Amino acid sequence: MIPKKLYALLAKKGKPGAYKASAVFHSQDFVETIFMVKSGYVKRYQLNSNQEEGVIELIYGPGQLFPLTQLYTELFNVTMNEDSLIYIYQAMTDVETFKLPAKTLVSLMDKDLSLYKDLFYESGLKLRQNIHRLASNSIKDTYKKVAHQLYVLAMEFGQNYETKGQKVIKILVPMSPKDIAEQLNISVAEADAVLESLLDRKIIDIQDNYLHVIDKELLQAIFL
Repeated sequence: MIPKKLYALLAKKGKPGAYKASAVFHSQDFVETIFMVKSGYVKRYQLNSNQEEGVIELIYGPGQLFPLTQLYTELFNVTMNEDSLIYIYQAMTDVETFKLPAKTLVSLMDKDLSLYKDLFYESGLKLRQNIHRLASNSIKDTYKKVAHQLYVLAMEFGQNYETKGQKVIKILVPMSPKDIAEQLNISVAEADAVLESLLDRKIIDIQDNYLHVIDKELLQAIFL
């Protein structure tokens, strides 16, 4: 069962906010603040040496918290970003959030220690996402690499539905070839070529900028 007490607390105590798709906000703009996504999706990436968008590291969806590093700093006085790297959070869709000062959240959690279970669960979600991303990036073959990442996205952010007697998974995060390329540190042209091939093979479909996995088993077979 997914723990939800921490999410309910943020929804009750947090300040609501909204961001339009593509809105960008720097981590420096909300020091010591925790956000919870009410609706929509947010990506986190690090600026590269040219101050340009680098590899997409994490994606946050409804009910997920960011940045967890603020909580660890508040709880343990541990600086997670000792190299002063600049992380950017950007709305991938229209986004609604709740936000609360990290200090306030820790104080509330200390009054109900069961909330730490929720925090542990949330940390596990981010760890799993990073493990999956590393697994995708460790695959040398670009075709298999993209197939693996699409499979992971379908499992993590997928919505099942049926059309004409066929089971399909819609990836609720809008992923362009550029987004996929940034997740996997490959070129946009490479990502686009793989997507085109998967479309031709009717393994995936693209509707209104959203990817739909038509044949999950065949997609998985590509990288196994």
